[in-house]
Amino acid sequence: MKSKLLIISLMIAVCVIWGPLKSTVFSGDNEEKAKYYDSCIVKEIIKCDSKFVLLSSSKSINLQDYAKIKAQKARFLEAEKAILVKEMTEMQLELKHYKVEMFLNSRFQEKNRYKK
Repeated sequence: MKSKLLIISLMIAVCVIWGPLKSTVFSGDNEEKAKYYDSCIVKEIIKCDSKFVLLSSSKSINLQDYAKIKAQKARFLEAEKAILVKEMTEMQLELKHYKVEMFLNSRFQEKNRYKK
């Protein structure tokens, strides 16, 4: 009887200690994810800016239009970076660059869909 009471009290003690630790561990994990998402957005902004610089002076009208789209995307990512990071963190998006890129592209497309 005493051993059962001891085991139950130990289990309760572990749960009481584990609860606050668990939330601390997960918040640290979210901070790391947020940093990863932020760095992916910065890389995407740099990529868009470099494509704009490269293609804006092209003789092709199609490439000039593509350069303008890339400039718009870079401005969108800069303006909405905090919101995008928060959304990705909340939805626990996997830490894979292509998934982050797909998410960013879909958000940019949604924004531009209503602009036309």
